[in-house]
Amino acid sequence: LNKKLLDAIDEIGADLILMATHIPNVSDYIFANHGNYISDHADISVFLIRG
Repeated sequence: LNKKLLDAIDEIGADLILMATHIPNVSDYIFANHGNYISDHADISVFLIRG
């Protein structure tokens, strides 16, 4: 999914990405989350917003 998200960002020519996130819990230390990956690998600004 992360690769598809990065491809979509390039395809639409986005300048900014807003992504919802959640309060970290134990599973976040075992499984990677999409927001963190995208913010680390995207060439544009990424805002992670907690609901």
